[in-house]
Amino acid sequence: MNRAPVDAAAKLERAKRRLYVAAQIGGWGAFLLFQFGVATTFGDPSKATRDATTESAIYWMIALMGLVLTHYARRFMESWGWKNMNWRALTPRVIGMAAVLAFLWCAVGYGYSYGIVGLAWPSKFNPVAVFFFSWINSLVVMFGWLSAYFFYHIFERLQRMQVEQLRLAASAKEAELRALKSQVNPHFLFNSLNSLRALIDEDAPRARESVTRLANMLRYSLQSGQLETVPFEDEVRIVEDYLALEQIRHESRLRVRWDIADDVRACGVPPMLLQTLAENAVKYGISARRGGGELVISAQLVEKELVIRVTNPGDLSQPASSAAAKAGSSTGVGLRNASERLRTAQTPLRRPRPSVAHGRAGRLRHGRSAHPLPGPPMKALLIDDERLARNELRRLLAAHKDIEIVGEAVDVEDALDKISALKPDLIFLDVQMPGADGFSLLEQLETTLPAVIFTTAYDEFAVKAFEFNALDYLLKPVDPNRLGAALEKLRLRAASGSPAEAAGRTRLSLEDKVFVREGDQCWFVPVKNIRLLESEGNYTRVHFDDNKPQLFRSLTAMEERLDAKHFFRANRKQVINLAWVDGIEPWFSGGLLVRLKGGLKVELSRRQAQDFRERMSL
Repeated sequence: MNRAPVDAAAKLERAKRRLYVAAQIGGWGAFLLFQFGVATTFGDPSKATRDATTESAIYWMIALMGLVLTHYARRFMESWGWKNMNWRALTPRVIGMAAVLAFLWCAVGYGYSYGIVGLAWPSKFNPVAVFFFSWINSLVVMFGWLSAYFFYHIFERLQRMQVEQLRLAASAKEAELRALKSQVNPHFLFNSLNSLRALIDEDAPRARESVTRLANMLRYSLQSGQLETVPFEDEVRIVEDYLALEQIRHESRLRVRWDIADDVRACGVPPMLLQTLAENAVKYGISARRGGGELVISAQLVEKELVIRVTNPGDLSQPASSAAAKAGSSTGVGLRNASERLRTAQTPLRRPRPSVAHGRAGRLRHGRSAHPLPGPPMKALLIDDERLARNELRRLLAAHKDIEIVGEAVDVEDALDKISALKPDLIFLDVQMPGADGFSLLEQLETTLPAVIFTTAYDEFAVKAFEFNALDYLLKPVDPNRLGAALEKLRLRAASGSPAEAAGRTRLSLEDKVFVREGDQCWFVPVKNIRLLESEGNYTRVHFDDNKPQLFRSLTAMEERLDAKHFFRANRKQVINLAWVDGIEPWFSGGLLVRLKGGLKVELSRRQAQDFRERMSL
């Protein structure tokens, strides 16, 4: 038995008890010295009614009774769990306790002084008034003691919460690693890497595609551990990657047939559920048989329940005697994990929140340009500190004849010079680079921002990238199909203008949506719902519905994206949506005060008021 945690807890409790005893003795000792000091400084010896010994005994008794009363009050509060109460429940109890302790303290003090010691009561004072004012003084002392006591425990609780948060974070990371080990079989990884190494010389394009599939699987395994459910379609895609990698090893021995109903693809399922079933089917139904076999994966809704079947030619009643079967003897961990995830799932058919997954869009055959633009190609700049990453991107872009790579940059400073000199329509931007990250570059290019496609291994910056109106966010290793889909977005936007303007400065229509995020909340806001935009330094506060979050873009940059027919620059700090104007009234110095629907008011200067009148035909 490990006694170290027990001993540590016991030592901590002893230390806390010693601290409490020291605080009690020190606190009430200080109170006693204060009483002696007041008596010595402000006492009137000519009117003294008792000698020094009697007075000292009274002060000692008062301090001792204060110590005893607060000690038993502490025991009472601990037994009733006051330390764990919130402020709303605790405040009246503390006030009541202070009043009771003060009354008892005064009663004991007066009983001892005038009953036991036999002091003469001053005849010129009303006894009730004297007792009341003494009770008030005692109430202040007791309330101070209780406040110090609870402030100490609140501080201690906050410290425990911080420690617990750190412990939970460490536990979550450990659990994530354990989940990854149980979800992705390490033997599968080693076998896949071995197959890929052999495939490089035999079929290089297929080897590249397989590397992308393997990266998709690993990333999905890491991300899915943070989600309660994922769309079933994501599970299907990741199993497609898994089976494609297994087919490299098993070749014709592994045949796959899919039967997935369209109405089940949006259903929420526990992550890695289908992959676990498929992995077990391959391991015990295909690998263990000399002739392999066909794997059939089907999913349908039956009476509002999602029914998933993964069938294989294996026979549980007669285990194969092959080496593969012996080497792969089941521990049951995978299926037990799958069963546990199903058991704990609350609503398995609900539509889950969109997951990052591996971010695939619709497939473009061989990743080639679906609709190349007529005219001169779009100029692209590659910004990445890794030479091999830039070379790989060059190779992928070679399939898109309407994209011309005009240069490369290795860091933010280099990129600023290249963008200024080359005027690219499109930049491919890494996040982590020496000196400064990719977002620092975008902050400095706010007024001349070309189209931006991020290419990075870090999925956690995706939301921030879209706050900069990035065209797309591609995870390394870059999937050729995802790259093709991102460029297709650019082509569609560029149909009505220059590529850079189309992607970065296209005027937003009232039906377009703007992505806004603040803290943990995200919105896709229709432009027509935006009433007002206000400048706050490098941020813009966006007023829509009952919300007013901040967007990490300047007001000038936002105004350039808005249609001047619908939005008006009211002053240096505000832009209003004309459709939301509810009333107008004269204002100081020839200006106007514009009332917006919902109660917001905006001031217009004299010059802006004149432009506003012309716009509104006033």
